[in-house]
Amino acid sequence: MRAPLIFSSVAALVVAGAIIAGFSVLGTPGEVRLRRLDQQRVENLRAISNAIRTYRNVNKALPENPAKLQQSGQWSYLSLKDPVSGEP
Repeated sequence: MRAPLIFSSVAALVVAGAIIAGFSVLGTPGEVRLRRLDQQRVENLRAISNAIRTYRNVNKALPENPAKLQQSGQWSYLSLKDPVSGEP
């Protein structure tokens, strides 16, 4: 009778320990989401920077604004808005 109780108690402790260890290593789901959004912002800014650099090299001038890059068609894939707020 005591063996199943001890086994289930130990199993519950192991599972709880694994969950706590996972949160301490990876962070909470909210922290993971924030890191992912920050990474998306960095990738967007890198793509905008590369597009501006290419535009400058081809046209020997800077674009009037980033939206002009999208209008040219070559860089229509650029994301000029924040992934959360939607603001430019």
